Amino acid sequence: MGWRGNAALAAFAAYCVYTAWDLYRATSAPVAEGRVSRSLEGLAKSDLQQIPDVLVNKIDAGSLLTYDIVLSPYPALPPLERLRQHLVWSLQEKKTLPEEFSLAGSARLKPYAFEEDEDETAADEAEAGAQAAAGAAAEAGTQQRASGAAAPWEAEPKQEALGETFWKYFKRAGRLWKAWRNYLDVSAGNVATLTATVPPNYRHGNRTLYLHVYVSDEEGNELPIHQVRRLTTHMVPEKHKVIKRYLLKDPTGRALEEKLQGLQVPGPALQCIPEFVMIGPVVENRPLHLPTLQKKLGANWPFVDLDAKTYILPPYVSADISPQDEHRPLESSPLDSLQPDAEEETDPQKPLQVNIMYQPVGFAYWFLQQMLASSFALLEDKLGLDAYDMNSLKMTAAAAAKKNSFAILVFIFFFSLAHCFLELMALQADFSFWRKQRDPSGYFSLRTLAYEVLTEVVVALYLHENESRLPLFFVCLHILLNLWKMLKFVRVSVQLQYPFVVIRKKGAADATKDTQAGGPQTPILDDKTRQGAEAFEAKCMRNLFYFFVVPLILGVGGYQLVYVPQKGWWSWFITSAAVCCYGLGFVAMTPQLFRNYYLKSVEYMPWRVLCCQFVNTFVDDVAAYVIRMPKMHRMSVFRDDVVFIIMLYQRWLYRKKRTPENAEGQEMKKVN
Repeated sequence: MGWRGNAALAAFAAYCVYTAWDLYRATSAPVAEGRVSRSLEGLAKSDLQQIPDVLVNKIDAGSLLTYDIVLSPYPALPPLERLRQHLVWSLQEKKTLPEEFSLAGSARLKPYAFEEDEDETAADEAEAGAQAAAGAAAEAGTQQRASGAAAPWEAEPKQEALGETFWKYFKRAGRLWKAWRNYLDVSAGNVATLTATVPPNYRHGNRTLYLHVYVSDEEGNELPIHQVRRLTTHMVPEKHKVIKRYLLKDPTGRALEEKLQGLQVPGPALQCIPEFVMIGPVVENRPLHLPTLQKKLGANWPFVDLDAKTYILPPYVSADISPQDEHRPLESSPLDSLQPDAEEETDPQKPLQVNIMYQPVGFAYWFLQQMLASSFALLEDKLGLDAYDMNSLKMTAAAAAKKNSFAILVFIFFFSLAHCFLELMALQADFSFWRKQRDPSGYFSLRTLAYEVLTEVVVALYLHENESRLPLFFVCLHILLNLWKMLKFVRVSVQLQYPFVVIRKKGAADATKDTQAGGPQTPILDDKTRQGAEAFEAKCMRNLFYFFVVPLILGVGGYQLVYVPQKGWWSWFITSAAVCCYGLGFVAMTPQLFRNYYLKSVEYMPWRVLCCQFVNTFVDDVAAYVIRMPKMHRMSVFRDDVVFIIMLYQRWLYRKKRTPENAEGQEMKKVN
């Protein structure tokens, strides 16, 4: 790899370590232990409140809390007790539910009580009792030895003491792992889900809805941590942006144009509501350090009582689990009846439901969400990322809580860094390898590069059709790189007669000239071997094309034409071609496999580049399970694995086989 590669790896490792430490330092709870001059272990709550700069949680560890979820078109509501009184009055006097708010549901749980903590406490008490008994026995043994009597346990083997020492260090390591796991874990374990129905009167007039979360203690007294979040988003629904049609039923689109007369496409912006919402407490019951907490959350953070020396963390509310392009409109539109699957669309009379998930989260995850909120706004405003990419980022962050582990966020973060690093390493190694190749036409397949360029052009057109700008830039960059590689296989000459520019493939004579000019890195193949490899490769690709590629293209195109609504014929062509390119991406790599089989050698392959690409593909495979992406792309990330496994098998199969020129060169070295 060289000193540059080693320096790059060292710099990447140092950056990962620094980033992990900085992330841990920024998101960890400002625990008072270690930040004050005395130890806080074993102190009662009243004693902790007497220590300067120490805050204790206002909620006791075993408290039973009630979370009441309320839907309302108003951002400000009176306290919970007045809401209850108004609800009773409306039911008694008006015989109906109030219009100002709707009680979506409630959850009554103990967010700070865990069975494993109780089990560990009992185990610690049992261990303390055993140590006390062992101390008493040791003291009795000392007295017996002083009196001259032999103690029966002196004959026990020394392995018992070694086992006790090992068990002590094992428990200490377990405690360290638990502390690290408590930082990484999002959930405390209590999970509940309830379904709320949006009242029919809230679905008219394009009204904005808010989600209110009230928290009360065991006596029913409301805690001062009332949270309000805007639930709906004013946007054009995804299905109203473009009205699709079945091309076989309406080939020219005239029938759809007649139905759209007098209607606006894209449709007007409507209030849309997500399908999933997450709420829950922020689980942190340790004493906190006041100055550090004020640095993190501000000096005027409203959930700190300086007089009582207590703090209370507000409930966590998030609607980012559901992407905005999947939000459902509150009210119906005339465009709904024009959808291709209008008979399956939700009619106005059918209830519109929201799934509310109760999920406790840790302080690290909660604080990270506060940091990401401003970062997402910056990305959306300054960089102009589209809605799909922004929703994918938000869903990735919110999915950690849904999957019950903050470790997913850390995992995704470092895998993203590794992906970028490996992508740059593979690009640099690929460019360096091909820059040294004077004549790669004997060992490398021009068809592979041609198929790659063709599929990338189709994917670029598909991305342009869907207005995905950021991926389009990288695809175009890869197209230019492959075109530059293809120039290595041909010789371009300019002449004064027609045709003025002549392009022909390189042969053995051209390779000999290049050897005198600088020499290729691989041995030169004669024209007969080149022609044989070319003919064998063409025969294999012809059979693969007729018996596999053509039937699959016809099947995909027919399925897209019959069962999938399209914007138009161009959209159908590009979408079908993109599906085939995603699914048949491995076909672009098969010519090289056929050439390797014919030559019975793979030592000329750029294995450093291939290893970087394979590890990067493995990263893509893992990311496909945790990151939101189109289904076609998710399926395509596994295609390269098969080809690379076949290449590894070829390398093992041909490990002792060399080209004649290389074998002769090795014999010359041995003689010298």
